[in-house]
Amino acid sequence: MLTKLALGCCFIIFFICVLGIVLEAPFRIYLYLQRNRRVERPHHDEAAQPRKKPYFHLIQLPVFNEDFSLVAQLLQSAVTLEYPKDRMMVQLLDDSDDPLLSKKIKTLVEDLSMAAPDLQLCYLHRTERKDFKAGNLNHGLITAQSVLEKKGIVGSARSHEVLISIFDADFVVPTDYLDKVEQWFSETGVGVVQTGIDFYNRHASHYHQAIAVFQDNLHKRDFSVRSACGHLSTFRGSAGTIRMQMLAAYGFWAGDTQIEDVDLSFCAQADGWRVVYDSSICCSSSLPSGANEYKLQQRSWVKGLMEVMKKNLHPLITSKHLGMSQKLFGVEFFALFALQPLFMVISHLLIIPTCLFWHILGQPFSLDVTALLIFGLLWVSHIPFLSVSARDIGVEGSERALDGITQMIRSFFIMVGLFSALTFGLIEGLAGRRVHRDRTIKRNGEKDDTAYPEVSTKGSQLLKTIWYFELLVAGNSLVTPFFLLSLDHTSTALIYLIPAVIYPVQAFWSYSLLRKG
Repeated sequence: MLTKLALGCCFIIFFICVLGIVLEAPFRIYLYLQRNRRVERPHHDEAAQPRKKPYFHLIQLPVFNEDFSLVAQLLQSAVTLEYPKDRMMVQLLDDSDDPLLSKKIKTLVEDLSMAAPDLQLCYLHRTERKDFKAGNLNHGLITAQSVLEKKGIVGSARSHEVLISIFDADFVVPTDYLDKVEQWFSETGVGVVQTGIDFYNRHASHYHQAIAVFQDNLHKRDFSVRSACGHLSTFRGSAGTIRMQMLAAYGFWAGDTQIEDVDLSFCAQADGWRVVYDSSICCSSSLPSGANEYKLQQRSWVKGLMEVMKKNLHPLITSKHLGMSQKLFGVEFFALFALQPLFMVISHLLIIPTCLFWHILGQPFSLDVTALLIFGLLWVSHIPFLSVSARDIGVEGSERALDGITQMIRSFFIMVGLFSALTFGLIEGLAGRRVHRDRTIKRNGEKDDTAYPEVSTKGSQLLKTIWYFELLVAGNSLVTPFFLLSLDHTSTALIYLIPAVIYPVQAFWSYSLLRKG
Protein backbone atom coordinates (compact mmCIF):
# COMPACT_ATOMS: atom_id res chain seq x y z
CA MET A 1 0.00 0.00 0.00
CA LEU A 2 2.81 2.41 0.92
CA THR A 3 4.56 1.56 -2.34
CA LYS A 4 1.44 2.37 -4.37
CA LEU A 5 0.99 5.63 -2.43
CA ALA A 6 4.60 6.64 -3.07
CA LEU A 7 4.30 5.77 -6.77
CA GLY A 8 1.03 7.69 -6.92
CA CYS A 9 2.68 10.79 -5.44
CA CYS A 10 5.47 10.50 -8.02
CA PHE A 11 2.86 10.24 -10.76
CA ILE A 12 1.08 13.38 -9.56
CA ILE A 13 4.34 15.38 -9.46
CA PHE A 14 5.26 14.02 -12.90
CA PHE A 15 1.86 15.05 -14.24
CA ILE A 16 2.25 18.59 -12.84
CA CYS A 17 5.67 18.91 -14.52
CA VAL A 18 4.31 17.64 -17.84
CA LEU A 19 1.43 20.10 -17.55
CA GLY A 20 3.93 22.92 -17.02
CA ILE A 21 5.79 21.93 -20.19
CA VAL A 22 2.57 21.61 -22.19
CA LEU A 23 1.13 24.95 -21.03
CA GLU A 24 4.33 26.83 -21.89
CA ALA A 25 4.36 25.60 -25.49
CA PRO A 26 1.65 27.98 -26.84
CA PHE A 27 3.47 30.97 -25.35
CA ARG A 28 6.74 29.85 -26.98
CA ILE A 29 5.01 29.45 -30.34
CA TYR A 30 3.36 32.88 -30.02
CA LEU A 31 6.64 34.62 -29.20
CA TYR A 32 8.38 32.80 -32.04
CA LEU A 33 5.72 33.91 -34.55
CA GLN A 34 6.12 37.49 -33.31
CA ARG A 35 9.94 37.30 -33.42
CA ASN A 36 10.33 40.08 -36.02
CA ARG A 37 8.35 42.66 -34.06
CA ARG A 38 10.29 45.56 -32.59
CA VAL A 39 9.22 48.49 -30.46
CA GLU A 40 8.48 51.64 -32.42
CA ARG A 41 10.83 54.39 -31.37
CA PRO A 42 9.15 57.73 -30.56
CA HIS A 43 9.55 60.40 -33.24
CA HIS A 44 9.34 64.04 -32.25
CA ASP A 45 9.76 67.15 -34.34
CA GLU A 46 12.02 69.28 -32.14
CA ALA A 47 11.10 72.43 -34.10
CA ALA A 48 7.36 71.89 -33.73
CA GLN A 49 7.57 70.43 -30.23
CA PRO A 50 10.64 71.72 -28.40
CA ARG A 51 11.81 69.89 -25.30
CA LYS A 52 10.17 71.44 -22.23
CA LYS A 53 12.72 70.25 -19.71
CA PRO A 54 16.33 69.28 -20.46
CA TYR A 55 17.60 66.03 -19.02
CA PHE A 56 20.49 65.51 -16.67
CA HIS A 57 22.22 62.15 -17.03
CA LEU A 58 23.80 60.27 -14.13
CA ILE A 59 25.99 57.43 -15.40
CA GLN A 60 26.76 54.81 -12.75
CA LEU A 61 29.57 52.30 -13.23
CA PRO A 62 29.47 49.68 -10.40
CA VAL A 63 32.54 47.44 -10.13
CA PHE A 64 33.78 44.79 -7.72
CA ASN A 65 37.25 43.22 -7.98
CA GLU A 66 37.11 43.44 -11.77
CA ASP A 67 39.93 43.06 -14.27
CA PHE A 68 41.54 46.52 -14.36
CA SER A 69 41.65 46.58 -18.16
CA LEU A 70 37.87 46.09 -18.22
CA VAL A 71 37.34 49.00 -15.83
CA ALA A 72 39.65 51.22 -17.89
CA GLN A 73 37.79 50.27 -21.08
CA LEU A 74 34.43 51.03 -19.46
CA LEU A 75 35.57 54.39 -18.05
CA GLN A 76 37.08 55.49 -21.35
CA SER A 77 33.81 54.80 -23.18
CA ALA A 78 31.78 56.60 -20.47
CA VAL A 79 33.83 59.80 -20.46
CA THR A 80 33.68 60.09 -24.26
CA LEU A 81 29.88 60.07 -24.42
CA GLU A 82 28.62 62.75 -26.79
CA TYR A 83 26.50 64.96 -24.55
CA PRO A 84 26.86 68.42 -22.94
CA LYS A 85 29.30 67.90 -20.06
CA ASP A 86 27.39 70.24 -17.76
CA ARG A 87 24.35 67.96 -17.99
CA MET A 88 25.99 64.66 -17.09
CA MET A 89 27.80 63.09 -14.15
CA VAL A 90 29.82 59.87 -14.19
CA GLN A 91 30.24 57.83 -10.99
CA LEU A 92 32.75 55.01 -10.67
CA LEU A 93 31.27 52.98 -7.79
CA ASP A 94 34.06 50.76 -6.50
CA ASP A 95 33.10 47.96 -4.11
CA SER A 96 36.44 46.16 -4.48
CA ASP A 97 38.08 44.72 -1.37
CA ASP A 98 41.54 44.71 -3.00
CA PRO A 99 43.32 47.92 -1.86
CA LEU A 100 45.86 47.84 -4.69
CA LEU A 101 43.15 47.47 -7.34
CA SER A 102 41.08 50.25 -5.78
CA LYS A 103 44.11 52.53 -5.73
CA LYS A 104 44.74 51.91 -9.46
CA ILE A 105 41.10 52.60 -10.29
CA LYS A 106 41.03 55.77 -8.21
CA THR A 107 44.22 57.02 -9.88
CA LEU A 108 42.71 56.33 -13.30
CA VAL A 109 39.59 58.34 -12.39
CA GLU A 110 41.73 61.23 -11.14
CA ASP A 111 43.81 61.21 -14.33
CA LEU A 112 40.70 61.26 -16.52
CA SER A 113 39.24 64.08 -14.41
CA MET A 114 42.35 66.18 -14.97
CA ALA A 115 42.23 65.46 -18.71
CA ALA A 116 38.55 66.49 -18.89
CA PRO A 117 38.01 69.15 -16.16
CA ASP A 118 34.57 70.12 -17.52
CA LEU A 119 33.23 66.59 -16.87
CA GLN A 120 31.73 65.74 -13.48
CA LEU A 121 33.58 62.48 -12.81
CA CYS A 122 33.84 61.05 -9.31
CA TYR A 123 35.16 57.95 -7.57
CA LEU A 124 33.23 56.42 -4.65
CA HIS A 125 34.30 53.51 -2.45
CA ARG A 126 32.26 51.90 0.34
CA THR A 127 33.72 50.50 3.53
CA GLU A 128 31.19 47.64 3.65
CA ARG A 129 29.31 45.75 0.92
CA LYS A 130 25.80 45.85 2.38
CA ASP A 131 23.18 44.68 -0.15
CA PHE A 132 25.91 44.04 -2.75
CA LYS A 133 25.28 45.80 -6.10
CA ALA A 134 21.97 47.30 -4.95
CA GLY A 135 23.70 48.89 -1.98
CA ASN A 136 26.55 50.13 -4.16
CA LEU A 137 24.13 51.84 -6.55
CA ASN A 138 22.16 53.35 -3.66
CA HIS A 139 25.37 54.74 -2.15
CA GLY A 140 26.06 56.51 -5.43
CA LEU A 141 22.48 57.75 -5.77
CA ILE A 142 22.41 59.29 -2.30
CA THR A 143 25.73 61.05 -2.96
CA ALA A 144 24.61 62.27 -6.39
CA GLN A 145 21.27 63.49 -5.08
CA SER A 146 23.00 65.63 -2.47
CA VAL A 147 25.38 67.14 -5.04
CA LEU A 148 22.62 67.83 -7.57
CA GLU A 149 20.41 69.50 -4.96
CA LYS A 150 23.25 71.84 -3.97
CA LYS A 151 23.76 72.79 -7.62
CA GLY A 152 20.03 73.35 -8.13
CA ILE A 153 19.85 70.65 -10.80
CA VAL A 154 17.09 68.91 -8.86
CA GLY A 155 14.65 70.29 -6.26
CA SER A 156 14.52 73.83 -7.66
CA ALA A 157 12.53 75.86 -10.16
CA ARG A 158 15.09 75.09 -12.88
CA SER A 159 15.27 71.40 -12.13
CA HIS A 160 16.30 68.98 -14.83
CA GLU A 161 14.73 65.57 -15.08
CA VAL A 162 17.41 63.10 -14.03
CA LEU A 163 17.96 59.90 -15.99
CA ILE A 164 20.21 57.18 -14.55
CA SER A 165 22.19 54.90 -16.86
CA ILE A 166 23.97 51.84 -15.44
CA PHE A 167 26.82 49.90 -17.02
CA ASP A 168 28.66 46.93 -15.50
CA ALA A 169 32.44 46.62 -15.75
CA ASP A 170 32.53 44.54 -18.94
CA PHE A 171 30.51 47.00 -21.06
CA VAL A 172 31.52 49.45 -23.75
CA VAL A 173 29.10 52.37 -24.13
CA PRO A 174 28.42 53.73 -27.64
CA THR A 175 29.15 57.45 -27.90
CA ASP A 176 25.61 58.38 -28.99
CA TYR A 177 23.89 56.30 -26.28
CA LEU A 178 22.44 59.18 -24.24
CA ASP A 179 20.97 61.03 -27.21
CA LYS A 180 19.24 57.89 -28.44
CA VAL A 181 17.93 56.56 -25.14
CA GLU A 182 16.54 59.85 -23.82
CA GLN A 183 14.07 60.06 -26.70
CA TRP A 184 11.99 57.40 -24.95
CA PHE A 185 11.53 59.51 -21.83
CA SER A 186 9.51 62.15 -23.66
CA GLU A 187 6.71 59.61 -23.07
CA THR A 188 5.75 60.14 -19.43
CA GLY A 189 4.79 56.50 -18.80
CA VAL A 190 8.23 55.11 -19.68
CA GLY A 191 10.18 54.37 -16.50
CA VAL A 192 12.96 52.09 -17.78
CA VAL A 193 14.63 51.52 -21.14
CA GLN A 194 16.67 48.36 -21.59
CA THR A 195 18.94 48.37 -24.63
CA GLY A 196 20.33 45.52 -26.71
CA ILE A 197 23.60 43.76 -25.87
CA ASP A 198 26.22 42.24 -28.15
CA PHE A 199 29.20 40.17 -27.01
CA TYR A 200 32.68 41.07 -28.15
CA ASN A 201 34.13 37.73 -26.96
CA ARG A 202 31.49 35.52 -28.61
CA HIS A 203 34.18 33.93 -30.82
CA ALA A 204 36.59 33.14 -27.98
CA SER A 205 35.63 29.44 -28.12
CA HIS A 206 32.92 27.09 -29.34
CA TYR A 207 31.42 27.29 -25.86
CA HIS A 208 31.22 31.09 -26.02
CA GLN A 209 29.60 30.89 -29.46
CA ALA A 210 26.97 28.49 -28.13
CA ILE A 211 25.98 30.54 -25.09
CA ALA A 212 26.02 33.71 -27.23
CA VAL A 213 23.42 32.08 -29.50
CA PHE A 214 21.25 31.28 -26.49
CA GLN A 215 21.61 34.77 -25.00
CA ASP A 216 20.89 36.44 -28.36
CA ASN A 217 17.69 34.50 -28.83
CA LEU A 218 16.63 34.84 -25.20
CA HIS A 219 16.71 38.61 -25.43
CA LYS A 220 15.93 39.24 -29.10
CA ARG A 221 13.15 36.64 -29.30
CA ASP A 222 11.82 36.78 -25.78
CA PHE A 223 12.30 39.96 -23.78
CA SER A 224 12.41 42.22 -26.86
CA VAL A 225 9.32 40.59 -28.38
CA ARG A 226 7.42 40.76 -25.08
CA SER A 227 8.10 44.50 -24.97
CA ALA A 228 7.13 45.02 -28.62
CA CYS A 229 3.83 43.18 -28.07
CA GLY A 230 2.96 45.30 -25.03
CA HIS A 231 3.64 42.57 -22.45
CA LEU A 232 5.82 42.88 -19.35
CA SER A 233 9.57 42.98 -19.87
CA THR A 234 12.62 43.30 -17.62
CA PHE A 235 15.61 45.51 -16.94
CA ARG A 236 18.83 43.49 -16.99
CA GLY A 237 20.74 45.65 -14.51
CA SER A 238 23.14 47.03 -17.10
CA ALA A 239 23.05 48.85 -20.45
CA GLY A 240 19.79 50.48 -19.45
CA THR A 241 18.42 53.84 -18.31
CA ILE A 242 15.95 54.58 -15.50
CA ARG A 243 13.90 57.64 -14.64
CA MET A 244 15.15 58.85 -11.24
CA GLN A 245 11.63 60.03 -10.36
CA MET A 246 10.42 56.42 -10.61
CA LEU A 247 13.39 54.95 -8.78
CA ALA A 248 13.08 57.43 -5.90
CA ALA A 249 9.41 56.50 -5.46
CA TYR A 250 10.55 53.00 -4.39
CA GLY A 251 13.30 54.21 -2.07
CA PHE A 252 15.91 53.33 -4.70
CA TRP A 253 17.12 49.73 -5.10
CA ALA A 254 15.92 46.91 -2.82
CA GLY A 255 18.57 44.47 -1.63
CA ASP A 256 16.28 41.63 -0.55
CA THR A 257 16.52 39.61 -3.78
CA GLN A 258 19.33 38.18 -5.90
CA ILE A 259 18.30 40.33 -8.89
CA GLU A 260 17.27 43.82 -7.83
CA ASP A 261 16.90 44.87 -11.48
CA VAL A 262 14.12 42.37 -12.31
CA ASP A 263 12.54 43.06 -8.92
CA LEU A 264 12.21 46.76 -9.72
CA SER A 265 11.00 46.01 -13.26
CA PHE A 266 7.95 44.04 -12.16
CA CYS A 267 7.24 46.22 -9.13
CA ALA A 268 7.16 49.33 -11.35
CA GLN A 269 5.11 47.73 -14.12
CA ALA A 270 2.51 46.61 -11.58
CA ASP A 271 2.18 50.31 -10.68
CA GLY A 272 1.67 51.38 -14.27
CA TRP A 273 5.19 52.24 -15.41
CA ARG A 274 6.39 50.95 -18.76
CA VAL A 275 9.62 48.99 -19.31
CA VAL A 276 10.83 49.28 -22.91
CA TYR A 277 13.30 46.89 -24.54
CA ASP A 278 14.94 48.71 -27.46
CA SER A 279 17.38 46.42 -29.27
CA SER A 280 18.15 49.11 -31.88
CA ILE A 281 20.46 50.71 -29.30
CA CYS A 282 23.25 48.20 -28.73
CA CYS A 283 26.06 48.06 -26.17
CA SER A 284 29.02 45.69 -26.29
CA SER A 285 29.63 43.33 -23.40
CA SER A 286 31.56 40.22 -22.40
CA LEU A 287 30.26 36.72 -21.77
CA PRO A 288 31.43 34.99 -18.56
CA SER A 289 35.02 33.80 -18.71
CA GLY A 290 34.28 30.10 -18.43
CA ALA A 291 31.72 27.33 -18.10
CA ASN A 292 31.84 27.38 -14.29
CA GLU A 293 31.24 31.14 -14.24
CA TYR A 294 28.31 30.86 -16.64
CA LYS A 295 26.79 28.05 -14.58
CA LEU A 296 27.01 30.10 -11.37
CA GLN A 297 25.64 33.19 -13.12
CA GLN A 298 22.61 31.39 -14.54
CA ARG A 299 21.91 29.54 -11.28
CA SER A 300 22.02 32.89 -9.44
CA TRP A 301 19.66 34.46 -11.99
CA VAL A 302 16.96 31.76 -11.76
CA LYS A 303 17.22 31.72 -7.96
CA GLY A 304 16.58 35.46 -8.02
CA LEU A 305 13.59 34.97 -10.31
CA MET A 306 11.93 32.80 -7.69
CA GLU A 307 12.60 35.45 -5.02
CA VAL A 308 11.07 38.12 -7.26
CA MET A 309 8.09 35.87 -8.04
CA LYS A 310 7.28 35.37 -4.37
CA LYS A 311 7.55 39.11 -3.81
CA ASN A 312 5.77 40.48 -6.88
CA LEU A 313 3.40 37.87 -8.31
CA HIS A 314 0.43 38.85 -6.13
CA PRO A 315 0.79 42.63 -6.75
CA LEU A 316 1.11 41.86 -10.46
CA ILE A 317 -2.09 39.77 -10.56
CA THR A 318 -4.10 42.32 -8.55
CA SER A 319 -2.70 45.40 -10.34
CA LYS A 320 -5.28 47.86 -11.67
CA HIS A 321 -2.79 49.19 -14.22
CA LEU A 322 -2.28 45.96 -16.19
CA GLY A 323 -4.52 44.32 -18.75
CA MET A 324 -5.49 40.65 -18.67
CA SER A 325 -2.97 39.67 -21.38
CA GLN A 326 -0.17 41.45 -19.50
CA LYS A 327 -1.08 39.63 -16.30
CA LEU A 328 -1.31 36.33 -18.17
CA PHE A 329 2.15 36.72 -19.68
CA GLY A 330 3.48 37.90 -16.33
CA VAL A 331 2.25 34.73 -14.63
CA GLU A 332 3.60 32.67 -17.55
CA PHE A 333 7.03 34.29 -17.17
CA PHE A 334 7.38 33.24 -13.54
CA ALA A 335 5.23 30.09 -13.22
CA LEU A 336 5.98 28.48 -16.60
CA PHE A 337 8.94 29.96 -18.49
CA ALA A 338 11.29 30.31 -15.50
CA LEU A 339 10.36 26.85 -14.18
CA GLN A 340 10.97 24.92 -17.42
CA PRO A 341 14.34 23.48 -16.24
CA LEU A 342 12.69 22.29 -13.01
CA PHE A 343 9.82 20.68 -14.93
CA MET A 344 12.25 18.96 -17.30
CA VAL A 345 14.59 17.57 -14.66
CA ILE A 346 11.96 16.49 -12.13
CA SER A 347 9.83 14.75 -14.79
CA HIS A 348 13.01 13.06 -16.00
CA LEU A 349 13.90 11.82 -12.51
CA LEU A 350 10.36 10.51 -11.95
CA ILE A 351 9.87 8.66 -15.23
CA ILE A 352 10.69 5.24 -13.75
CA PRO A 353 8.25 5.37 -10.76
CA THR A 354 5.66 6.97 -13.07
CA CYS A 355 6.08 4.11 -15.53
CA LEU A 356 5.55 1.59 -12.72
CA PHE A 357 2.42 3.39 -11.57
CA TRP A 358 1.06 3.42 -15.12
CA HIS A 359 1.48 -0.35 -15.19
CA ILE A 360 -0.44 -0.61 -11.91
CA LEU A 361 -3.25 1.39 -13.54
CA GLY A 362 -3.22 -1.08 -16.42
CA GLN A 363 -2.50 1.56 -19.09
CA PRO A 364 1.21 1.17 -19.71
CA PHE A 365 1.24 2.29 -23.35
CA SER A 366 -0.26 5.70 -22.57
CA LEU A 367 3.26 6.51 -21.35
CA ASP A 368 4.54 6.36 -24.93
CA VAL A 369 1.80 8.73 -26.07
CA THR A 370 2.68 11.18 -23.27
CA ALA A 371 6.40 11.03 -24.06
CA LEU A 372 5.79 11.60 -27.77
CA LEU A 373 3.48 14.51 -26.95
CA ILE A 374 6.12 16.19 -24.78
CA PHE A 375 8.81 15.65 -27.39
CA GLY A 376 6.57 17.02 -30.14
CA LEU A 377 5.73 20.14 -28.13
CA LEU A 378 9.39 20.75 -27.39
CA TRP A 379 10.21 20.39 -31.06
CA VAL A 380 7.59 22.86 -32.32
CA SER A 381 8.07 25.42 -29.54
CA HIS A 382 11.32 25.40 -27.58
CA ILE A 383 13.84 24.27 -30.21
CA PRO A 384 12.82 26.70 -33.01
CA PHE A 385 13.10 29.45 -30.39
CA LEU A 386 16.86 28.81 -30.39
CA SER A 387 17.12 28.87 -34.19
CA VAL A 388 19.74 31.05 -35.79
CA SER A 389 19.25 32.39 -39.29
CA ALA A 390 22.02 33.66 -41.55
CA ARG A 391 20.62 37.18 -41.09
CA ASP A 392 20.86 36.87 -37.29
CA ILE A 393 24.55 36.05 -37.36
CA GLY A 394 25.27 38.57 -40.13
CA VAL A 395 26.26 36.12 -42.86
CA GLU A 396 24.89 34.72 -46.09
CA GLY A 397 25.22 31.54 -48.08
CA SER A 398 24.61 27.86 -47.49
CA GLU A 399 27.90 27.35 -45.66
CA ARG A 400 27.03 29.95 -43.05
CA ALA A 401 23.46 28.67 -42.82
CA LEU A 402 24.94 25.27 -41.92
CA ASP A 403 27.11 27.04 -39.35
CA GLY A 404 23.95 28.56 -37.89
CA ILE A 405 22.33 25.15 -37.54
CA THR A 406 25.49 23.79 -35.91
CA GLN A 407 25.49 26.64 -33.41
CA MET A 408 21.81 26.06 -32.67
CA ILE A 409 22.39 22.35 -31.91
CA ARG A 410 25.45 23.11 -29.79
CA SER A 411 23.53 25.77 -27.87
CA PHE A 412 20.62 23.38 -27.31
CA PHE A 413 22.88 20.66 -25.90
CA ILE A 414 24.70 23.06 -23.58
CA MET A 415 21.50 24.59 -22.24
CA VAL A 416 19.90 21.17 -21.63
CA GLY A 417 23.09 20.19 -19.83
CA LEU A 418 22.67 23.25 -17.60
CA PHE A 419 19.15 22.25 -16.56
CA SER A 420 20.47 20.44 -13.49
CA ALA A 421 22.29 23.56 -12.23
CA LEU A 422 19.27 25.74 -13.04
CA THR A 423 16.96 23.35 -11.19
CA PHE A 424 19.28 23.56 -8.19
CA GLY A 425 18.98 27.37 -8.24
CA LEU A 426 15.20 27.27 -8.68
CA ILE A 427 14.80 24.99 -5.66
CA GLU A 428 17.03 27.32 -3.60
CA GLY A 429 14.87 30.28 -4.57
CA LEU A 430 11.57 28.52 -3.89
CA ALA A 431 12.88 27.33 -0.51
CA GLY A 432 13.89 30.89 0.41
CA ARG A 433 17.50 29.94 1.01
CA ARG A 434 19.85 32.90 1.50
CA VAL A 435 23.11 32.10 -0.22
CA HIS A 436 26.52 33.57 -0.93
CA ARG A 437 26.72 35.63 -4.12
CA ASP A 438 29.82 35.40 -6.27
CA ARG A 439 30.73 37.99 -8.84
CA THR A 440 30.76 36.73 -12.42
CA ILE A 441 34.33 36.77 -13.67
CA LYS A 442 34.76 38.36 -17.08
CA ARG A 443 37.91 39.19 -18.97
CA ASN A 444 38.99 41.54 -21.70
CA GLY A 445 39.78 39.94 -25.04
CA GLU A 446 38.86 36.70 -26.83
CA LYS A 447 41.13 34.15 -25.19
CA ASP A 448 39.69 30.64 -24.97
CA ASP A 449 39.29 30.35 -21.21
CA THR A 450 36.28 28.07 -20.78
CA ALA A 451 37.88 26.39 -17.77
CA TYR A 452 39.00 29.62 -16.13
CA PRO A 453 39.19 28.56 -12.47
CA GLU A 454 39.08 31.87 -10.58
CA VAL A 455 35.97 31.28 -8.50
CA SER A 456 35.86 31.88 -4.77
CA THR A 457 36.12 29.10 -2.19
CA LYS A 458 32.37 29.28 -1.55
CA GLY A 459 31.76 29.28 -5.29
CA SER A 460 33.87 26.13 -5.66
CA GLN A 461 31.95 24.43 -2.87
CA LEU A 462 28.68 25.33 -4.55
CA LEU A 463 29.92 23.92 -7.87
CA LYS A 464 30.76 20.64 -6.13
CA THR A 465 27.28 20.47 -4.59
CA ILE A 466 25.71 21.15 -7.98
CA TRP A 467 27.92 18.44 -9.49
CA TYR A 468 26.50 15.86 -7.06
CA PHE A 469 23.03 16.76 -8.30
CA GLU A 470 24.24 16.56 -11.92
CA LEU A 471 25.64 13.12 -11.13
CA LEU A 472 22.26 12.00 -9.78
CA VAL A 473 20.50 13.20 -12.94
CA ALA A 474 23.17 11.61 -15.15
CA GLY A 475 22.88 8.25 -13.39
CA ASN A 476 19.12 8.29 -13.78
CA SER A 477 19.55 9.20 -17.47
CA LEU A 478 21.72 6.13 -18.10
CA VAL A 479 19.34 3.73 -16.35
CA THR A 480 16.07 5.04 -17.78
CA PRO A 481 16.35 3.86 -21.45
CA PHE A 482 17.25 0.29 -20.40
CA PHE A 483 14.40 0.21 -17.91
CA LEU A 484 11.93 1.45 -20.52
CA LEU A 485 13.16 -1.11 -23.05
CA SER A 486 12.69 -3.89 -20.50
CA LEU A 487 8.98 -2.93 -20.35
CA ASP A 488 8.68 -2.66 -24.16
CA HIS A 489 8.41 1.16 -24.17
CA THR A 490 10.62 1.36 -27.25
CA SER A 491 9.58 4.79 -28.54
CA THR A 492 9.91 6.39 -25.10
CA ALA A 493 13.29 4.70 -24.62
CA LEU A 494 14.54 6.15 -27.92
CA ILE A 495 13.47 9.64 -26.84
CA TYR A 496 15.28 9.26 -23.53
CA LEU A 497 18.50 8.36 -25.33
CA ILE A 498 18.99 12.12 -25.89
CA PRO A 499 19.23 13.04 -22.17
CA ALA A 500 21.10 9.74 -21.65
CA VAL A 501 23.87 11.34 -23.71
CA ILE A 502 23.60 14.99 -22.64
CA TYR A 503 23.42 14.69 -18.84
CA PRO A 504 26.33 12.22 -18.38
CA VAL A 505 28.52 14.31 -20.70
CA GLN A 506 27.65 17.43 -18.72
CA ALA A 507 28.45 15.66 -15.42
CA PHE A 508 31.79 14.41 -16.75
CA TRP A 509 32.67 17.88 -18.11
CA SER A 510 31.75 19.49 -14.79
CA TYR A 511 33.96 17.00 -12.98
CA SER A 512 36.90 17.72 -15.29
CA LEU A 513 36.51 21.47 -14.72
CA LEU A 514 36.41 20.95 -10.96
CA ARG A 515 39.61 18.92 -11.16
CA LYS A 516 41.32 21.70 -13.14
CA GLY A 517 40.09 24.29 -10.62
